[in-house]
Amino acid sequence: MNFSKAALLASPLVAVILTAGCSTDSSSPFQPNVVNETDTFAVQASGLSNVNVTESYTWQNPGVTANVGNSGVLTSGDAALTVMDAIGATVYTGDLSTTGTFNTTGGASGSWTVQLVLVNYSGDLDFSLQTP
Repeated sequence: MNFSKAALLASPLVAVILTAGCSTDSSSPFQPNVVNETDTFAVQASGLSNVNVTESYTWQNPGVTANVGNSGVLTSGDAALTVMDAIGATVYTGDLSTTGTFNTTGGASGSWTVQLVLVNYSGDLDFSLQTP
């Protein structure tokens, strides 16, 4: 076998090996749009159906409180949001079936943790945190 035949036979194998590590799962049911900036954190996702996921995010809050806004539409399932301050104290726990604007309790400024738990969630998710 000469070099050109070997190269032609190896090309598909090389292509498979090179693309194996580059795939993304476009069928994942939860691929939200996330804004994570100092003073502002937001998560949005539309058309969710029976999603079960727990996500944790780190958000920089230079303040000691935050305003929590929720305008999502839950059609079925459960959605819980928990916010912890820089020392791990829970400053907010809420059910995302309730829309409106809410306030966290006071906490330590710095790296806050935002935890989202969805159980059989269907609907549109849209919540935010903002330093007042």
